[in-house]
Amino acid sequence: MLKRIFPLTVLLWITLLATHATAAPITDPMVDDATIYSFDGSSSIGLNASAFDDPFNTRSGGFWFKAVDTGPRQMLYEEGGRINGLNIWLDRGQVNIGAWANRAGHWLSQPTTPDQWHHVAYVFDEGQLTLFYDRAPVQSVETGFSTIPRHTGANALGGVNGWTLIGNTAADQLGTSSFYTGLLAGVSYDSAALLLSDIDDMATRTIPNPVPPAALLLGSGLAGLVLLQRRRHL
Repeated sequence: MLKRIFPLTVLLWITLLATHATAAPITDPMVDDATIYSFDGSSSIGLNASAFDDPFNTRSGGFWFKAVDTGPRQMLYEEGGRINGLNIWLDRGQVNIGAWANRAGHWLSQPTTPDQWHHVAYVFDEGQLTLFYDRAPVQSVETGFSTIPRHTGANALGGVNGWTLIGNTAADQLGTSSFYTGLLAGVSYDSAALLLSDIDDMATRTIPNPVPPAALLLGSGLAGLVLLQRRRHL
């Protein structure tokens, strides 16, 4: 059961978190007054460890992505290491999210498409992990652990920085690799377990223009009206 802990007040942009921006920011001509980040498949952006290392029992986050190819394994976001952590990645035409504690975790997936903007988000709520895709909840699982303990591994956007997990076997431990080719925009983070309306708000406030596929406009009434109004003014 998702619940709201406190209002959405924390929005951390990549430019505030980056400790080494080897992927250069660009302005996509499709984006209206928004800076997005381009990844060329050979580098990642390291994130400030102090923002992500502490233990938590509620956490939400999300971003827009536009991948050149969704077939190869590509890490979009990862925090922590082989013992505790959380991540989002692409592989074999799917976007995946994982959360683990003490080397045991759960992973969720959703089919996705290349060369289109999509919004992916997650909510971890005292053990309940939920994956949101294009502003709709698509997968959810009870992990069996209510807290993700302190995790001191390196954190990154656009690739594995140090170590991460994509499953519960030794073969699922990934070192520095899986670099992303494509665009990321509107990276958002909140220490609360957000509601569906909050995920809507997160996506709407950070949406790259033009508006993504029309199916998004059917996701929720109010958000759909907002997007339609924005589209009329393009």
